[in-house]
Amino acid sequence: MSGVMINPGSGPVSGEISWDNAYENIRAYIADCEIPMRIVRSEHDDDDGRYLFVLRNDEYDYQTEVEMPGLPLDKVRYVKGDKRNILDFPRLYVDGGSWIWYIGTVKKEVVKETLEERAEEMSEKLERISEQLKELEGK
Repeated sequence: MSGVMINPGSGPVSGEISWDNAYENIRAYIADCEIPMRIVRSEHDDDDGRYLFVLRNDEYDYQTEVEMPGLPLDKVRYVKGDKRNILDFPRLYVDGGSWIWYIGTVKKEVVKETLEERAEEMSEKLERISEQLKELEGK
């Protein structure tokens, strides 16, 4: 009986692991994101062959954490239409979720949804503040 593969590529990464590889990879990842991102923090110690990078976009006040495999870029970057076997590529961890490269890059739609949620929360908070002001004015 054969086992079922769940999230192939999500385990420890082995091979030519280095922080320099991970840094080159995160720069390529940033170039593939749909909004500009910059590195605000990185950790030089690997965790099962991955290195942590915190990325930020100030315009949209958006931040994400990426655990990038420290393998050479051609062994990590799988893009849509790539003819190589997707199962041969390690996963990136983006905000704790396991993703293959092209799906895990920052998309405009994700940032838009985040901003919409934030706007709704702020609207509700502003409504509560307005009610509190009315209460205070009535006393």
